[in-house]
Amino acid sequence: MKGASQVDWAISMGLFLIYVLGLIVFLRPGLQPVLENDLLLSVVKNNLEKDVNVKIQKIPLFINISDYTKQSPPNSGVYKIEVNDPLPFEGQESEFAILDNENRFVNFDLTGDKKLRFDGEVVTNKMNIFWILFFDNNTYNNQNPTQSVSINNEKNFSYSYGVTEEIRGFSYNNLLNLEQNISKLKQNWNFPIDKDFSISLINTTNSQYNQTNIIFSYNQKESLQQTDVYVKEWKSWIINEKAELYGVILNVRVGEFEQ
Repeated sequence: MKGASQVDWAISMGLFLIYVLGLIVFLRPGLQPVLENDLLLSVVKNNLEKDVNVKIQKIPLFINISDYTKQSPPNSGVYKIEVNDPLPFEGQESEFAILDNENRFVNFDLTGDKKLRFDGEVVTNKMNIFWILFFDNNTYNNQNPTQSVSINNEKNFSYSYGVTEEIRGFSYNNLLNLEQNISKLKQNWNFPIDKDFSISLINTTNSQYNQTNIIFSYNQKESLQQTDVYVKEWKSWIINEKAELYGVILNVRVGEFEQ
């Protein structure tokens, strides 16, 4: 009886292995295209993020005009505020900007020795907060300070910098400035020339959206029939020059777009 059960077990295992091998052989012809297109989707996603993603550093600047150890603490008002110490951050003047506590750009410039000057409203008996933005390779359209009455940290106020925050997202301008020649972009991204891809930006994070939500598209061929097309969608963030984030969806299609 023991020998018979072992024979039955061996036959059962043999049949199971034949079934598994047959299943692999049956599925394999359809498995390779799926893996290939998954790889192509990753190629587009990774290159897209590399080309359009940016980082903005946001540094709080605290100003106290009620520091009575200073020679002449001023009254509340709008002044040309001067920090007579070099800005302890690297970068060109056009890569910096300053926001007030209502998230508005203020008139701002840097002296030749990197000292801050900007127009701002300060109030007594509170910590006044401004935000310094650093956006590498960006060009802020800063206007020079215009206030006639100046205050500075040597005579009128004390100040300190807070912890730098790094805010990441993708630049809509970078997206608009993608190489418009699809063949060149394929070459830049090491994407097969005989395959195709398209990109859409959807102005929502809701997975249920319609055509009116699409605010950007690249290489869309709406009049063409798309066959063997694979799709990848993911949620992301647009970042603007004030370091504000807006949720969106990116949609990428790869495959063969045919007439």
